Amino acid sequence: MSDEPARWRHDFVERMAALGDTTGLPPSFTQVFAWLVVCDPPQQSVEQLRAALGLSAGAISAATATLVRLGLVERVSQAGQRRLAYRLRPRAWERLLRMRLDATREICATADDALAHVPGPHDRLREMRAVLGHFEATLVALLDDRREPGSTRPA
Repeated sequence: MSDEPARWRHDFVERMAALGDTTGLPPSFTQVFAWLVVCDPPQQSVEQLRAALGLSAGAISAATATLVRLGLVERVSQAGQRRLAYRLRPRAWERLLRMRLDATREICATADDALAHVPGPHDRLREMRAVLGHFEATLVALLDDRREPGSTRPA
């Protein structure tokens, strides 16, 4: 089974891309991100990404540009080659979770503002705020536990 190592990688990418609705990113972005999690070598040129994923140059370009802008992927030079390559940034998963945390904080602040103006009880809004507030506090604690020794700032 010589193609077995490659098959598990592609299965992983396909399953991750199927979760695209939960990430809020287009499937091609999720595919590039997922591939950079499991590829060997860890840095990939545009040509390698295209060959592995079967995506167009435009899709790869849009995905890598957005993932770089989000701080999840970085451009790297490859020794002896003129073309840039891309790789997953260290602690990219924590960065991704911190982005979710920031969004949750914004939702909580919006709920707090609304609750300050609600003329009476509003159980659904209060429940939403309570659940998200719990999620926020728990995720903050979990991410703080993941900080590298000696670090005083978030990833």
